[in-house]
Amino acid sequence: MAIELKTKTNTDGPDGEYPYGNIRDDDGSGNGTPVDQINHADFHQFFARMFDKSGLVYNALPDNAYDGFQFYEAFEKITKRFFKVNAITASTTLTATIWNQLHKINAGGNIVIDIPAASASRDGDILSFKNETNFEVALTRQGSDTVDGTTSVTLLRAGDSCDLVLDKPNTNWVVKNKLISSEAWIAPAMASGWTNSGVTNPVGYYKDQFGNVRLKGLIKYTSGISGTNITIFSLPAGYRIAYDSKFPVYFTINTGSITSFGNNNFFTVQVTPAGAVNLLSYTGSFVDVEIDLSSISFRNY
Repeated sequence: MAIELKTKTNTDGPDGEYPYGNIRDDDGSGNGTPVDQINHADFHQFFARMFDKSGLVYNALPDNAYDGFQFYEAFEKITKRFFKVNAITASTTLTATIWNQLHKINAGGNIVIDIPAASASRDGDILSFKNETNFEVALTRQGSDTVDGTTSVTLLRAGDSCDLVLDKPNTNWVVKNKLISSEAWIAPAMASGWTNSGVTNPVGYYKDQFGNVRLKGLIKYTSGISGTNITIFSLPAGYRIAYDSKFPVYFTINTGSITSFGNNNFFTVQVTPAGAVNLLSYTGSFVDVEIDLSSISFRNY
């Protein structure tokens, strides 16, 4: 906590010139601001805390042009948190000397970065990371430390970033300011007979920054279909649903007819935990029917 200047003993209240109040000279009547703990401890605590977080070591000399301005140097280190940028191109183990740097990751594949041990770091130390590649970057603990209460945090793709702040008493690196970007649409390999219906809205899927998988696109079957659980395409691991789920999808008949749905313009598509995206059974025949997958979205588990 901090104590407002205007509430301290023998100080002047705020005015136009000093909006936060001001200390007062003694005019001989004992009305001056005293030199005591309540009035001056906050300043010393502030400079001591700043110096500790800077990582510098006291030289036990007065701050001046001859012996050095250590408090100013400490201020620079604290305020220029990203003054140095560290490039990471492969799996590595970081040391406790890199806490005031921004770590930009540009690797040629999935990598693992071991963050510094809590025992070798200071409470409140900050590590900053930014993924600049479309490969996964896992930030993992050392020993029995934790990262947000678990073993690691993952930056999945380019643009993802986060800060790790050390809670040393609990040997835990707390995730702060995590930014997870949405990825681009991914075109699946469609099963035999299926194709995009035109080029303006091709079929695709992606995972957003909240872990939701979304589908889109107009598709059609090229030669007419019939049967049960007809596979349209399959979703890869990391984009699958936890349980069998069914979704209504809108369709438009261009050629042929459909009898079991009463031409009410909705099919049912099933998404399975194995990744299959299936058109369920129906009766009738058609050759050219457009199916819109944009109503399908679910949480990835």
